[in-house]
Amino acid sequence: MPYFAKGGVNEVLSADDMKAALSEVFEKLGRRGKVLAVTPDITRLTFEYYGRALTDILPALGTHAAMR
Repeated sequence: MPYFAKGGVNEVLSADDMKAALSEVFEKLGRRGKVLAVTPDITRLTFEYYGRALTDILPALGTHAAMR
């Protein structure tokens, strides 16, 4: 179930677009008791919404390249 969809080959999302998208997704997900943020993301925005419920951050750098 997609929580957010926007874009295309020629569309660029600005920082404001990303913030609005995350806010929209967080509202759909609702409040949570515990939150794990998988970076790279906009962790600060996640903390602004979830506060102390953001209990863990999982660095996932370099995982976005195609695996062979």
